[in-house]
Amino acid sequence: MTLLASRSRVGVWTGLAIVGVAPWLMAPSCGGGDTTAVPDVGGTWSLTFADDLSVEVDIGGEVYNPTLAGGADTVTVMHDGMPVSYTVDCSRDLVVCPSELLPATVTLVQPRTDPRSLQLQVTESECRGGEISEGQCTGTLVEHTSTREGVISADGSSFTIVLGGGAVVAGSCALLTLSLAEGDLVNSGTPGMLRSDSITNGTLTTAVGGGCLLVGMADLDPALEAAAAGGSVQLHSSFTATRVR
Repeated sequence: MTLLASRSRVGVWTGLAIVGVAPWLMAPSCGGGDTTAVPDVGGTWSLTFADDLSVEVDIGGEVYNPTLAGGADTVTVMHDGMPVSYTVDCSRDLVVCPSELLPATVTLVQPRTDPRSLQLQVTESECRGGEISEGQCTGTLVEHTSTREGVISADGSSFTIVLGGGAVVAGSCALLTLSLAEGDLVNSGTPGMLRSDSITNGTLTTAVGGGCLLVGMADLDPALEAAAAGGSVQLHSSFTATRVR
């Protein structure tokens, strides 16, 4: 399918395991096999985003789930007995909150040659002619459109779409350019003629390298600062969707 997405700029990736990526996504889908359980997802979808942003911090393999209080943009975790704070500021050029990944209406196109395979187009921003500091571009932000791939599960009940992959390291700021959309498909019809009518339990995930969001570094031990900067901050929020046509 082609998913028309807006400003998908930063996400999750650098040797970092992505929680929630189904094993069947790691291998490419192929056209063979029984696809009678795979529904038709092609059409126009209306998305509803929940106001439930959550944060997951990974420092050296230690995972924390701090609470992001309403109106606040800083989270603090205790690592090795010391407080480490990150600022989750979605207004920065290269920091994207999950609800910014997709517009309210998307068009999905499903290739007939491989019904389990999904395709989507995302618009991303690249910093050119300047440097990147704390998630901000000192040069020019250039937007370009890329086609991304996704997969419907073999039983037709869910999907996962990787919106981007790779990493750019700028000083202590690793821009993690992977984002993820996944959810459960609610289908109607009979095997071989199934149609998806809605999406439930949808989750959008982005992530940013710790060095992009780390604050108060002057107060940290150098070893702790290096570990905190080398960590990652994942952002999650949920959505539902209804098929319009």
